[in-house]
Parts: sequence; structure tokens; C-alpha cells
Amino acid sequence: MKIEIDNGSGFCFGVTTAIEKAEETLRTGQRLSCLGDIVHNGMECERLRRMGLSTIDHDEFVRLHDATVLLRAHGEPPATYEQARRNNINIIDATCPVVLALQKRIKKRYDMMDKSKATIVIFGKKGHAEVLGLVGQTEGNAIVIEHVEDVGKLDFSRDIYLYSQTTKSLDEFHRIIDYCKEHIASGATFLSFDTICRQVANRMPNICQFATRHDMVLFVCGRKSSNGRVLFNACKKHNPNTYLVESPDEICAQWLHGVNSVGICGATSTPKWLMEQCRDRIETLTGNITLIETNNKEMRKIVVAIDGHSSCGKSTMAKDLAKEVGYIYVDTGAMYRMVTFYCMRHKLFDSCGDVLVEQLQEAMRHITVSFKLNEHTGRPDAYLNGELVENEIRSIDVSNKVSKVAAIPFVREAMVEQQRVMGKEKGIVMDGRDIGTTVFPDAELKIFVTASAEVRAQRRYDELKAKGMPAEYEDILKNVQERDYIDSHREVSPLRQAEDALLLDNSDMTIPEQKEWLMQRFRERVQA
Repeated sequence: MKIEIDNGSGFCFGVTTAIEKAEETLRTGQRLSCLGDIVHNGMECERLRRMGLSTIDHDEFVRLHDATVLLRAHGEPPATYEQARRNNINIIDATCPVVLALQKRIKKRYDMMDKSKATIVIFGKKGHAEVLGLVGQTEGNAIVIEHVEDVGKLDFSRDIYLYSQTTKSLDEFHRIIDYCKEHIASGATFLSFDTICRQVANRMPNICQFATRHDMVLFVCGRKSSNGRVLFNACKKHNPNTYLVESPDEICAQWLHGVNSVGICGATSTPKWLMEQCRDRIETLTGNITLIETNNKEMRKIVVAIDGHSSCGKSTMAKDLAKEVGYIYVDTGAMYRMVTFYCMRHKLFDSCGDVLVEQLQEAMRHITVSFKLNEHTGRPDAYLNGELVENEIRSIDVSNKVSKVAAIPFVREAMVEQQRVMGKEKGIVMDGRDIGTTVFPDAELKIFVTASAEVRAQRRYDELKAKGMPAEYEDILKNVQERDYIDSHREVSPLRQAEDALLLDNSDMTIPEQKEWLMQRFRERVQA
């Protein structure tokens, strides 16, 4: 029997980020609660519960004081943040950037419009956490419609501003738009805003095509998942021999009789490890399977080099791309951060903050940096001499010192040599300051990322505050500006854009927009 796990299934960016933030906090030993299920998948929620994550509802949230609470990717209404302020609750905000941008758009429109003549309408599931957060931006006055059949109940004599929950069907949204355009009264205004997440919407045609390739399809997702129900129904429409399971134990041996190939796929709330467990369960039931490689691995392999200024989101871009296309991600910045952390731990900085160069040169032979894949996040964690230091190397103290360490020639030579060894077989994504100019000058795809210093400082500030770490905006801005100067003026491999690198200024781009832009550039190069 042949089995293929759909490479496009699994956590979307928003869910991945929320889980990573939860894991980062729990690893520090802090007590952490999540307002509602962090993801609509019981088994993933149970895994995080065993790590120490508790789940609370809004009634419990109101009674909670002096605690740390994570807000999941779905987002929350303004009332939740106000309640947190009153109860001295530290919020770790994991709201998906796409949802957050949508909330801001709706609030801005609501504040501007004439409320006696206009209505905000949201196409979404009533009671869904994301929809509640969107309605909250309008003081509870938005109208929610669940299906195209509900549109006729609207008052078309009023101005209508139509938005959508980010995970709804694109086709049905367009049918609602068409109906509104046909029925809006003369003199009234109708405006629609396509706010459906393309990372989610694009899964529909891909998963339908995937379903037709197999005798049977296992769709793995939690039964609370709205996105999962939509995708499952689409799979079943294209392949009637499709079954929804929430755990491997639900797989029935009778389903496999006479089946030669099985496709395993899932929702944006389905972890990869759960789909792999379903594959293993089928092997136990049948005793004989052959794995089918995904299409991404059939493409020619290239080296992707992403350079740019600090706090531009290079690492996030590189990690997401590597995960999406099945490449190895090498965080070169983390390599220098690990050496810096070693220096801090072993007191290799003098009282003025300068590196004790001779002592560090002697110590370099005792420093081993490496990465190990975190099977739950799908991303590599940083290890210094075999010790997990992923969280420690991201502190502001390390950020303040890393440029001085990275500017030392023998440190760069040692790290560059390791990086070149890692990239010999290609199929890697690497980000840093001199990847496209020094480490891999022949890389097939080079990107140079930039943004204004103020934007980068604000991003870093928001990131640290979300993790519950102390941060001052002015200090971070000063650090960003100092790092820019040091990086661009160092003697060895100064920061500069390679002549054949593509420039990406992401000052005004969302993370999903960056991801879409980068994926398009990647496809162009691998198909060239």
C-alpha cells in the first residue's frame, strides 16, 4: 500500500506562531493559561497541557488576577484587553497578523462611518472566536451572516461594508458580493473587502487535487475546526472514499480493504506529527506501506540566501520558506548569538563591554554550535555545546553584544566554514548579513531585506513584550541603529546588498504578504 502525506497540510502561520509562543513561555517555567483552545485539535491541546499549558474560558478569565495569559491566533475583542488591564494580567498576544490587520481595518471603518446610515457586515460563523473579535471592533453592532442565503435579510437601503472571516470560502464570499451589488439601493454605497487569508484559501484547490490521486483519503482534524469541516467536505466531494478522523485510533481496518493508495491530509489546525501517527497506524493495520515523496522534493534543489538589516524578520521568512518547501534552515544569526552567549557566560567581555579577543580565540576550540529539529514546531532549535539555548540567545543583552563578536575575523571565519559545509548538498535556506556576498556568492536565489529603523525597533519591542520580557522602545531603537552602523562598517564581510540580490523593503508588508512574495520568487528560480 502506498501512502502520501499532503505537504501543504498542517498548521498555518498563525497557529504555528501561537504554539511556538506557548512553548517558549512554558520552557522558562512560567505558569501559562490560554484563553480558549490554542488550536482546534484535541491531541495537540493535550500535548501542550502535558507541558503545563492550562485552558480557561472567558468566565474564568474575568476572575483571574496577576497571571500570564496567551491569546490564540483567532484574536480577541477590545473588552478582553481592557479586562486584562483591570486584573493585572500579562498578555502574550499570539493573534494572527492577518486577523490583527482585519480587526484594525474594521475598527477604522466603524469609527469613520455614519452609524445612522451604514452597517458593517461580516461573513463568518456566529460565535466563532475570530468573529467575536471582529464584531467587538464595532461595539457589537456588526451583522454576521453565515451563508449566502442569509444576505437577503440585510437592509439594502443603508450603506454596507462587507468583510469576511479569514478562513471562509472564497467562492461563497464572491456570491455574497454579487448579490449585494445587485440589490443595493440607489444612493446607498456597497463596498466589499477581500479579507480571506490566501494561505488558507489556496489550500482548497490543492487539497481537492490531492484527494483525486488516491483510492482513499484520511482527513485528520479536530471536530471543532471550522476550516477542517470545509476542507473535509471538499475532499469528500472529489473523493467519496474520504474519512474524517481526530486520532489514529479512529482509523477502521475495514476502510483499507481493496485500497492501494492512501492520502493523508488535514486542516490548518492539524499538526504534522498527528498525520504521521495516522500513517504509522495504517502500517500497523496492514503491515506493508510505501511512502510517496511530495512534489517539493522532486524540484531541483537550490541555495537560498537571505541577507539584510537586523530585526527585519529575515529569520521568520527563512524558517517559513524552509518549512514550506522541505529545505533545511540554517540560522546563521543564531550561530553568532551562541558564541556571544558563550562569551557572556564565561565573562569574556571587559568592563567597557569589549570582547577579550585573545581569551575568545583560545576558547573557540571549545565552542560547538549546532541545530536540532524540534519535531513539534517543525523548526530547528539552537544548541551550544549540546545544551538547548534557543530562548537565552534571543535576549536583549545578547542582541546588544552580538555585533561586536560577529565582527571578529576569526569568529566569522569559523562560522562561515561551518555554514559552507552545511550548504554543500544544497536544499538549504540561510539568513544572515553576508550569506549572498561571502558565504554563498553563487546562491541561486538571493534576497536583501530592509525596513526603516523605527519599524524594526517597534517590531522587536512588540516581540519582547509579547514574551513578557522587559523592553524600552528607545533602547531598542538605539540598539538597531548601532547594529546597522557596526554591521555596515566592519572590516570583514560588511553588510551590503549583493549585485544580483532582489531587494525587499517590508516596512509596510504583513508577514503573509512577505511569505507569498518569497514563495513566488522561489518558484521562479527552481523552475528556471
